Amino acid sequence: MKLLSIIIPIYNVEDYLLECVESVCAQTYQSIEIILVDDGSTDKSPQICDELSKRDARIVVIHQENAGGGAARNIGLSIAKGEYIAFVDSDDYISPYMYEKLISILENDSSIDIIECGYVTVGENEKIIFQQNNNDEILVRKFSVEEALVAHINDTSFRQLIWNKVYRRKVLNEVRFPEIKGIDDEFWTYKALGNAESLGLISEQYYAYRQQNQSVMHTLDAKKRLRTLEAKTERHKYIRDKYPNLISNSAASVWFTALYCGQLVYLDKNISNKKEMTRWIYANLRKCIDQDNCKNELNWKQRLWIDLANINFDFTCKMRMILKIGL
Repeated sequence: MKLLSIIIPIYNVEDYLLECVESVCAQTYQSIEIILVDDGSTDKSPQICDELSKRDARIVVIHQENAGGGAARNIGLSIAKGEYIAFVDSDDYISPYMYEKLISILENDSSIDIIECGYVTVGENEKIIFQQNNNDEILVRKFSVEEALVAHINDTSFRQLIWNKVYRRKVLNEVRFPEIKGIDDEFWTYKALGNAESLGLISEQYYAYRQQNQSVMHTLDAKKRLRTLEAKTERHKYIRDKYPNLISNSAASVWFTALYCGQLVYLDKNISNKKEMTRWIYANLRKCIDQDNCKNELNWKQRLWIDLANINFDFTCKMRMILKIGL
């Protein structure tokens, strides 16, 4: 069996860490190494990691000063030995059959470099029991890179989520996370997708994604969420250079991400100069997309919003916020 490296960045998750790691240790796919990267936790997470490593020789623990999830994942990637790579967030848990099912697809089709499964969202204290799929024939939808990137841009599948996938190591050799605190997967996933020969998708749900009020995605303020817009503009430059057929899709995504960020500015009580901030967003938006046309990808309502934004971006963001559109 080929080795799978599972990288788990950890920061102050003492309430969920044991459940997470035990679900990984219980995998029916046995050829695994589990890399726990403690990112300077101040709770009992470091001690839990060390105790877990004593129980299971497949667990490797690294302790580092707090540098963010991206830096922790990069450390994991730098020492991973597996031919396959996977990520798990430390407050989530997975089906015991997840990696057996996903890797069997990679083994059966050497052209598929990334395989993605479905996931279920659970509450902070919710626990689900995964059912084994006794059907040997799992329906695999196969995507070309361009098809996967369209789905990624449209946020229908192959989303920026890194943890419901298994990657062949070769597609990640030169792909690393930005070492910032906050959003990092949005800067990373499209590059991994772009390195694949083809990709596979199954609908079976093998991953439990825990929604916490204190998670990164629930605590970012408007200024920090501008990192999302930065990620989309970087992705647009990548698309323009490597996949010009997808420029229209990408430009539309940047437009509505900018509008979303403008709406968040008006919802953020800590920002006093709201109009100045939305003007800054619009100026950077126009620099990014230049004359790239996206309207042929949009319906008439979406085209109307872009026309309004070009007339008065600040007013359009305010109107969408009041109408609660896109939030």
